[in-house]
Amino acid sequence: LLSPTNGKKNYLFLQPVDPKFVPNYNDVVKRPMDLGTIKKNLDGAEGATTTYRTREVFWADVDVVFENAIFFHTPIKENAWIAKLAKQMQKLVEREKKKAEKKVSGGGGGAGAGIVSGATQKKKRGRPPSRDAASDPPKPAVKLKLSAPKAASAATEPSQG
Repeated sequence: LLSPTNGKKNYLFLQPVDPKFVPNYNDVVKRPMDLGTIKKNLDGAEGATTTYRTREVFWADVDVVFENAIFFHTPIKENAWIAKLAKQMQKLVEREKKKAEKKVSGGGGGAGAGIVSGATQKKKRGRPPSRDAASDPPKPAVKLKLSAPKAASAATEPSQG
């Protein structure tokens, strides 16, 4: 997400929105979030391993970054391009999330995948059986590599996300 490969899409979301450039942002957006803050949270506060206890909490913060940008910028015609970048980043996030979940689940399809039926050895189709959330085993933490872009110009531009 922070890779220089994504530099044309992610540069607005790397730092908190600067109120000098967008004075009403914090009045409209109640839970500001940016990729730089997420990286700090992943790196852990004061020597801790991470501030994210579950993958779901991590992914929720990532989603908030782009949902905020879409919510704030869509009504402003001149800023439609920022909402478009946020939507592109959301698609990237979904791909990364699927890759991470696949890696965590050992490359399989997760719960219900590969169930065999009798001697036919066919996978069952349809909805997986419902499960009680309290009985689910805890999911292992996902380690993601978030690297900051190397382009110096991206670091000096004000954040608009």
